[in-house]
Amino acid sequence: MSTESYWQQFTVSGKIEDYLNYSRMKQEESKSAAKGEQKGERPYAGSDYGNRNDFKSDAYR
Repeated sequence: MSTESYWQQFTVSGKIEDYLNYSRMKQEESKSAAKGEQKGERPYAGSDYGNRNDFKSDAYR
């Protein structure tokens, strides 16, 4: 669950347990952001990790 869904669950129920879950998730997110971790399905999408100096075109065979 995301932090937004934990917050929504807390606002609906009003339980302290739900708020603590939200708080715990928020702390985990801030720790992962401090470590430089990325969230998402493809965290390295758009990053250039290939060796592009070896490009050879076959247009002039």
